[in-house]
Amino acid sequence: MRARYVGVTMQSKIKDFGPAAFQRYPAQLNRLVPWIRRELNALLGDGDVELVKDFIVAMLARYEPRSDLAISLLSDYLGRDAELFLHELVCFATSPFDIRAYDSVVQYHIP
Repeated sequence: MRARYVGVTMQSKIKDFGPAAFQRYPAQLNRLVPWIRRELNALLGDGDVELVKDFIVAMLARYEPRSDLAISLLSDYLGRDAELFLHELVCFATSPFDIRAYDSVVQYHIP
């Protein structure tokens, strides 16, 4: 099950999602932290959520999240869930919504 992109609008918080955007607007990463933490809690339970969250935030500042390199690096922590996690992160990050609103409008594609 994969989220469909909600779409980038004039109200979107992050229109260009990648290292260059975060270098220009580093505070935008802060908006993603609660979502990252929530999703890592779902995946890892009581595991190293804060460690992995910090790794992801540092990785987003350096690498394109859709890249094979980012997926490979994150797979060290999330295994086969790394690609789906990054896909979902990009979907949320490029939406104009906070977590609660996003959860109410996101649609999922079931293959």
